Amino acid sequence: MKEPNIAKKFIERVSQITDYSISIINREGMVIASSDETKTGQYNEKAIELISGEQFLMEIQGTGEEEGRCIVVIGTDHRVGAIEIMGDPVKNRNVALLIKTMSETMFGYEKLVEELRKRDIRRDSFFGFLTQDEERDFIKMHEIAEFLAYDESLIRVPILCSLHNKDPKEMPDAQKVLMIMRKGPGYGFQDLTNVVDSHHVLIFKTVQVDLNSLRGCEEQIMEYLKPVCDLMDRSGFHYNFYAGTFQKDFRRYIYAYRHCKWMENHLESPEKVELFDRHAIDYFRWLWPKDELKSVFDVLEPEIRKKFKKQYIELIRSLMRTNYNLAEAAKVLGVHRNTLVYRYNRVKELTGLDPLSSAADRGILEMLYCYLI
Repeated sequence: MKEPNIAKKFIERVSQITDYSISIINREGMVIASSDETKTGQYNEKAIELISGEQFLMEIQGTGEEEGRCIVVIGTDHRVGAIEIMGDPVKNRNVALLIKTMSETMFGYEKLVEELRKRDIRRDSFFGFLTQDEERDFIKMHEIAEFLAYDESLIRVPILCSLHNKDPKEMPDAQKVLMIMRKGPGYGFQDLTNVVDSHHVLIFKTVQVDLNSLRGCEEQIMEYLKPVCDLMDRSGFHYNFYAGTFQKDFRRYIYAYRHCKWMENHLESPEKVELFDRHAIDYFRWLWPKDELKSVFDVLEPEIRKKFKKQYIELIRSLMRTNYNLAEAAKVLGVHRNTLVYRYNRVKELTGLDPLSSAADRGILEMLYCYLI
C-alpha cells in the first residue's frame, strides 16, 4: 500500500455504510488511513506481526482496558498490508473479510495506477531519446522500448503537429490534440505518440512502405491526417503538420524528427500538411556550407542585393517548386506571366545564366539562391 490518498478515500466510502472503526496499515506497520484520525501515522505492532507471519487473520479479544479487534491481511500471494476493525472480533470477522476483498480491489487499482505512471515516465524518457539527446544510451533506449513493447522492425514516419496560439494569453491544449491524433484512422498500439511541449505533439506513425513506390507512404499519411485535420478545424485549433522521413531504426528516429523541425523553422507560409519529400532538395541545399558558397558568390551578391534580392529569391524559389514552368511559377507568386518573364529576363541580364535552356546554369542559380536565403 503506497498511496495514502487512495486509502483515505477508501476509508471515507466505507464509513458511509458502516459505523465500525477501520484502519488501513501498510506493510511496514504504519497506519496510513483510519476512520479514527488520531491513529493515522501510528505504528501497529499486531498488524506487522500478522503481515510478517503465515496467518491471514488475527482475532484479539477485548479486555477491560483494551477494545477487541480483528486484523486481516491484504493480499494473498504478496502481503501488502492489513486492515484492522475495532470491536468484537467474532462478530466482525465477516465484515473484515468483506472489507479485505474490497481493499484488495482497491490495491489492484493502486497497482494499475502505479504501472501506468511508470509507463508514462518511461514513454517520456523514450521520446527524449528520439527527439533531444545528442549523446544517447542506445542500450537504455532499447530496454525502454522492450518494456513498452515497441516493435522496432516496423517502419514509422514522424508527424509533428505544431500548434499556434489563437490568443497570446492562452496556451494551446496539447493534450486534447494528442487525443484527437489518437482517434485518427488506422491508429494502433504501435503508433508512438507523446506531447513534446505545450505547442508540439509528435506521432511516429506506422506505415506500409513499398520501396518500389514511395508515393504509397505519402498517401497513407494523408489518409490518416485528413480526418484528424477536420476534427482539429472543428475544434478551432491553428496548426501545421510536418511529416518527416520514414525510419526503421530507433537510433535514426532523431534525424527524421529533425527533418520535421527543419520544415517548421524554414518553410514560409506552409500548408496545413507538409511532407519532407516535397522539400528534400531545399533541405540538402540548406546543408551546403555557407563559407563555400560565399567564396563563389561573394562578388555577385552585393549587385543582386542592391537591385532586386527579394524578387530574385522569390523567383528562383517559385521556379524550383514548379520544375521551371513559367506559367505555374507565376501562379505561385500571384503575378501575371508577363511579369514573371520580365523578372526572369532581368536575372539573365545580371548573371548571364539561362536555367531554362541549361541544366548547368540552373544548378548555379540554385546555389546562388541558397547563398542568398
